[in-house]
Amino acid sequence: MSMTTVSLIIAFFAFMAIGMTLLATYFAALYKEEQRKNRALELMQRKTKKEKKNAKRL
Repeated sequence: MSMTTVSLIIAFFAFMAIGMTLLATYFAALYKEEQRKNRALELMQRKTKKEKKNAKRL
């Protein structure tokens, strides 16, 4: 194999690694945002349950 072929293969794998890293970062951020939304929703639901209990007591 010539040197240019080897260089192209190395460059290809380097760019693939960069792309995979960016994709992983993007999906990690999406997951974190989803978890935050779920937590907020859960807290809102918990609050409404407490309000329902208080309403039953009255």
